[in-house]
Formats: sequence, structure tokens, C-alpha cells
Amino acid sequence: MVFFFLKVLVTVTFYIILGKLTVSKILKYKEVSFIDTSIIGIISASFIALIVNFFFPLNQINNSIFLILIFLFFLFLKFKFQKIEYLFILLASILSFAIILFDNEYRPDAGLYHLPYTQILNDYNIFLGLINLHTRFGHISIIQYLSAFNLNIITEQIGIIIPISIIFSFIYIYFLYDIQKLLKKKEKFSIGKIFSLFILIYITYKINRYSEFGNDAPAHLLFFYLISKILYLKKNSFENLHKIYLYSAYLFLNKIFFIFIFIFPFYLLLQKKKFFLNIAKSIPTIFIFSWILKNLLVSGCLFFPIKISCFESLKWTNLNLIESANIEADAWAKAWPQNLDINISMKEFTKNFRWVEAWMSVHFRYIVKILLPYILFMILILFYILNTNKKTSDNLIKDDKLILLILLSTVGLISFFLKFPVYRYGYSYLILSIFMTFFWSFKFINKDKFLKICRLILPLSLIIITSKQLIRYKNNYNTKSYIPNHILIDKSKFNKKYSKSYLSDKLIIYYSKNECFYGLSPCTNYKYDFSKKSLKYEKKFIFNIIYL
Repeated sequence: MVFFFLKVLVTVTFYIILGKLTVSKILKYKEVSFIDTSIIGIISASFIALIVNFFFPLNQINNSIFLILIFLFFLFLKFKFQKIEYLFILLASILSFAIILFDNEYRPDAGLYHLPYTQILNDYNIFLGLINLHTRFGHISIIQYLSAFNLNIITEQIGIIIPISIIFSFIYIYFLYDIQKLLKKKEKFSIGKIFSLFILIYITYKINRYSEFGNDAPAHLLFFYLISKILYLKKNSFENLHKIYLYSAYLFLNKIFFIFIFIFPFYLLLQKKKFFLNIAKSIPTIFIFSWILKNLLVSGCLFFPIKISCFESLKWTNLNLIESANIEADAWAKAWPQNLDINISMKEFTKNFRWVEAWMSVHFRYIVKILLPYILFMILILFYILNTNKKTSDNLIKDDKLILLILLSTVGLISFFLKFPVYRYGYSYLILSIFMTFFWSFKFINKDKFLKICRLILPLSLIIITSKQLIRYKNNYNTKSYIPNHILIDKSKFNKKYSKSYLSDKLIIYYSKNECFYGLSPCTNYKYDFSKKSLKYEKKFIFNIIYL
């Protein structure tokens, strides 16, 4: 367990070192906090992993070379940590370590495609036509690249589970620290502080279990972080535009339905059109186009499973499979299992709002169950801190920001309901909408009472987060491994449980009746008739190609 903590500590330190190198030597930002630097370190690690995997597998040797080189560059350039950065590294490491202990992976997605895809990244360079093995491989987040990149000589195989806990820790500490700066009178009362309080309460209430993170929680946390950075944006300089664009690009690569966040960098660019050329050739733009190219190579589509973005001329493109995946994903998001009409197909179910009744019976009730206590709690707080007889301020936020936030929350909410109405897919849009609904009242907030609430919420949040982890330790100490069970599995056991088929003398496909997890790759739980050669394979130069 001590060695596991050291692996977490090394990973946290690596992200901060990489962030400092990126900020000072590549991006050349002048105004960036130590927490912003750590987030940029995570983005940089993800970008390196994505680019490298076009040509090489993200295996232990390759990743270790980058790890060592980056640490050596840091020492050679004589960078130093500030005292607060040492404290941040320690706190983030402890929190990341604590959030994983005696918990599980996110089920079933971790076993179905998060971990299997991560292992494919560790074992192979980019695999063309991979969705023909499993369509879920077309829905991959940049998080899988970040995870795969953390397999190295220090963290070893266990390293792949660490990054998402660190994203949680960095952003949770960011909101804690943002309120702490107000309490210590380092910063003044603002709309950003109100937002931080809203989000800190929600994280404490709902985003506190590693087994519920998956790809979704990191994306929503990054969304909250980006909204906070937008609220604090004071001037439209190229550096600020570039930061917002960088964060927006990374968020989009986490989940495609965060595409609406680009309204902010787009609006800022409209205000300063002279920055267009620099933005067009910037690192975030290269990042986005690299991701789109990855999508094309893996699925035959620029944006899987959007059929109009697919290229039928590519050998590995299978339009029937893509269309089927799109219909299936749409139907399941709209409560297809709760459909009572056995005479309609999935496609018919998703049309003309036929799905609403089934969705209301399960997903709507779940959303109300989760959000109602949070809304009521926020209303109670507002009742306490509001002074309707006296305005605190009429200018909490500039009109253009307010309009853009209203637009984002409205478009996000409508898209959530019409296209992906599962709570875990869109709760950050829901939380932002709730925040904007209460916005009219914020100008009446009594600052002294707001400070009292902050002084209460800050320690209470830490107590609740800590207590939830301790309760899990108590319940699982004698029954579970201190890390998720499917990470350090003897591969010989996979040979016994999983069947295998030879597509060629160079490639073996492993098949599992259930989830593949992290054991042998490439693995799928789709049953193919290999005797009829329904799945084909060839190799071109350094690239493996699977097609139907």
C-alpha cells in the first residue's frame, strides 16, 4: 500500500513538472497558477500519448523514456517548486490515493471498453478499423490515452488507474482553494466565488466515489473548472483566449457532447480577429485535428457514430455497423430497456418522442432523486445569505458573459434532453442550468453571511469526503483488494477463461462472454464466426487493420 502511494505521488509530481515545462517553454504563459499548471500538465501528457500512439505502442518502455526525459529536462533547466506547490503535491497525492483504496472500476464500461482499449494502446500503435472489433472503441475518451501513458517503470501496470483520481483531486482542491482565498481575504467576493461554492457542494454531495467516475466524472469536473476560469476572465488577451481554447479542446476530446463549450473561445476570437491565424496553427488546433484523424483511422468517421462524417471508401469503414451503433446508443440513452411496446424497433422508438414515457419511468425519476436534495439545499443557503432589501452589486458579471452562459446552459440542456438524456452524460449542463436559474438572486447576497456559509462548507466538505472514504474502507477491508481487482490479474488466468482466434500468424483476437477488463489484447465480447472469416485482418507498413 505504501508503494502504491508512492506511485500516486510520482504521477502527481510528473503532471506538475510537465505542466511547468509546457507553460514556460512551449505555451509561454505569463499568468498561470500552480493548479492551472497541473491541469495543463495533464493535458500535455494526454497530447503526447495521442501523438506517440500513431507510431508506437504506449508500452512500459516507451512511456518510461518520456518519464525520464521530462524529469531530466526539469532538473537540467533548474526549475524549482514553491512551498505551496510542495503542499499541493502532497495533498493531491493523499486525496488521489484515498479515493481509490478498496474501491472498484466503473462498471460495466471499464470492463467493456475503458480498460480493454487502454491495454490495446499499451500493446499496439494505432489500430485501424478497431470499431469492427467492438463499436464501443469508437466512443473512447482522451482519458484512455492519459491512463495508458501512466504505465511506466515506476507506476507499472497499476499506474493506469491513477490519472482519473488525480483529475478529481486537482479540481476538488482548485474549488477548495478558490473559496479559501476569499476567506483569507486574498481575493474579493465575486460571481466566481458563488460558483465555486455551488460546485464544491455538488462535488461533496455526488462526485466522491472512484467507482462512479469512469470517463464521465472527469469530463464534468473539467467542465466546471472551465466555467470557473471563464467567470474569472477579465481581459481578452491572446494568452487568455489560448487558455480557454486549450481547456475547451481538451474537454471536447473527453466527450463530444461538450462541443457547445466552443462558443466561448469562438466569441473571444470574434472580438479579437487578429488572433485568428495564431489560433488556427496553435497546439489546441493540432490536438483537435490529431483526435479527428485518430477517429478516422479507428472508425472510418470523423465523429463516430455520425454517419454523415464517415468515409465509405476506406476499407475498414462499415456504414451498416456505424448506423446500427448510432441507433443503439440513441435508444439505450432514451431508456430502451424500459420500452413496453414490443412491436417497434429501436429506430422507431427514438422517433417522435415515443421514448419519453419509458424515459420518464426511470431516468427522469433518477434525475429528480439526485437533483432535488441538492436544489433544496441550495435554496436553504440562498434564503440565509440573501438580503432582498439591499443589492450587493449590479455588475457581478459582464453582459456578454451572462448571455453566453445562458446560451450554453440552454443549448446544453435542450441537447441533453433530445439526444443523450442519461444523468451521467449531462449533469454538468444540469448543474450549470440550476446555477443560472438562481443567478437573478445573486446580486442580493449578503457578503458577511456568504463568508459564514463558506467557513462552514469548507471543513464540512472535507469531513464528508473523508468520512465516505473511511466508511468504504471499513466495509471492504476484509473482502476486497486495496486496488480494483481487475488491474493486477495473472494473464495465465485469461488464457483459461477467454477463447482466442487467430486472424493471422501475427494477430490473436481474444473473446470473453462478459467483460474483457485488462488482461490480454485485443479483446472483445462480440462473438464472431471466425470459421467464415467474418472478421479480416491485414498489416500495412506499421499499421494493423481490422475490417469486415
